[in-house]
Amino acid sequence: MAGRARPLTRCARPHTTERKSYGRLAQPRALYVPNLRPALSRGAAWPGAADRHARQPNFKLSAGILLLGAPGPQGATPNLAANDFTLAYNEPLSQSGWAAPQSIGLTGAKRLQTGGHAASARAVLQGQADLASVDALTWHFLTRDWDKASRLEICATTPATPTLPYITALGENAAALRVALRQAILSIGPKDRQTLQIFDLIEISAETYLQFSLPPAP
Repeated sequence: MAGRARPLTRCARPHTTERKSYGRLAQPRALYVPNLRPALSRGAAWPGAADRHARQPNFKLSAGILLLGAPGPQGATPNLAANDFTLAYNEPLSQSGWAAPQSIGLTGAKRLQTGGHAASARAVLQGQADLASVDALTWHFLTRDWDKASRLEICATTPATPTLPYITALGENAAALRVALRQAILSIGPKDRQTLQIFDLIEISAETYLQFSLPPAP
């Protein structure tokens, strides 16, 4: 059975410091190619990832994290082995929110589509779901910026998968966009990179990215 949760309010919105850092990342610079700013608003077309491990030869890819609400007074927790729980997920096209828990055999007897990773975490706290699957970076931001995150606990992590790519329209100069975006990332200060958790940009093959198929939607 699938359902929908109410949209998340406060903890889904970018933190003020984060918005300022994104603003500095998007500032026009002489090193940018023409018309880069409009293209950046929708990303750039190549399989790639920007994370803290990008500069390492064997970098770690993003992993989904399964969140379980803190046990109740009697210490009761859902029966994960029997899949007897309600799973909160953002949407069926999400690798970390939808495919990741199923990759380790956690599908849930019921499913709740929330529309966002942070909303899935909120659904667990509100008692609408027993388990939520969110990506590792969302969990980092929630524990940093949301005071209620301490009421959640990690019950499992999933195998690593590629982070989201940047995407642009067909016909755009993806190679030039890739170079310009990487220069933009490296040109902002260390504090902004730490705030955004964007440290570099890497390129991976389409085959590597597309090998992770999505399970059917509920």
